[in-house]
Amino acid sequence: MALAPSFMKAVITTEDHNIKVQELSNLSVSQISVPSIESERQILIHSAGINPTDWKHAKHLSPEGTISGCDLAGVVEDSGRSKEVKVGDRLAAFVHGGNYKNYGAFAEYALVEPDTSIRLPEYMSFDQGATLGIPLGTAAFALYHKLKLPEPGVVIPRSFPVLIWSGSSAVGQYAIQLAKLSGLSVVTTASFQHHERLRSLGADSVFDYHDPHVSEKIKEATHNDLAYALDCVSSEESLKSVTDAFGEKGGKVAVLLSPEGKDIRKDAEVVPVLVYTCLGKEFTFAGKKYPASADDRQFYERWVKMANGLLEEKKIVTLPTEDRGGLEGVASAFKDMEEGKNKGVKYVIHP
Repeated sequence: MALAPSFMKAVITTEDHNIKVQELSNLSVSQISVPSIESERQILIHSAGINPTDWKHAKHLSPEGTISGCDLAGVVEDSGRSKEVKVGDRLAAFVHGGNYKNYGAFAEYALVEPDTSIRLPEYMSFDQGATLGIPLGTAAFALYHKLKLPEPGVVIPRSFPVLIWSGSSAVGQYAIQLAKLSGLSVVTTASFQHHERLRSLGADSVFDYHDPHVSEKIKEATHNDLAYALDCVSSEESLKSVTDAFGEKGGKVAVLLSPEGKDIRKDAEVVPVLVYTCLGKEFTFAGKKYPASADDRQFYERWVKMANGLLEEKKIVTLPTEDRGGLEGVASAFKDMEEGKNKGVKYVIHP
């Protein structure tokens, strides 16, 4: 086994969070110590995926010196004390990038936890694997743990509708597929150019969110029976549109951010989703402390086993990708993502 070098290149955040990401001033490619093995797996990263949370962390939240990036795919270089994997195994995982000095995906090496890593099937590339972590994990966490919807393989008496708002988003594309695998009637929204792809992923009905009457049309299409939704935008406007589409008995909506929801229906329950809790560690996010959640961690460990099976059986289609080069390409990718230029695709880099 080749030993990892003592130092590696990584994208780290610097002190001044008032400087915009696109100016390159709060990101730098630096040489830092390679993280050491404890009970975790050391991964040589082949591909890393870029999420909206990455540029938002770098611009607003990340402490100085933390490694940026969450989603990664690569090869096990050292399995630590783990008996479940061996050197050379191909894995995909996510870490809480932008929050620690020893965990981050935009680097040559990373540490991932023993039970939260997906095994890449032989047919799947590292780029495809780098699209899984945060988006797929968030979709599963929201649908199955937060909304308590039936998991794939569970027999349900009758199908019922679920709304995925912003189906062309990374989380949305995976959520559509999972909801369909669960036997649900999938309703989603997107710009017109994405409708055909979303239908191919399993959406039964697709609506243009630009339509001022979209909520009424969704309510009509779901026969005034919609009671579950995942809002992948999670703005005040999207939350109101989602809850306005609920049936006469109201419903429950999972949100990825924390809109206040001042103008929504009283019979709508808003459930926040933050996938980092699935790692089972205490952390601080946006000034709020989150305790370690054994319950969320247990769910995610179980989900990883389920995901391994679904991926092996080719039941999940990964996201389209766009190559943004090496670590030096992160800053320009952040700029484009902040400007909304990544519609329907996931940016990947190759450390």
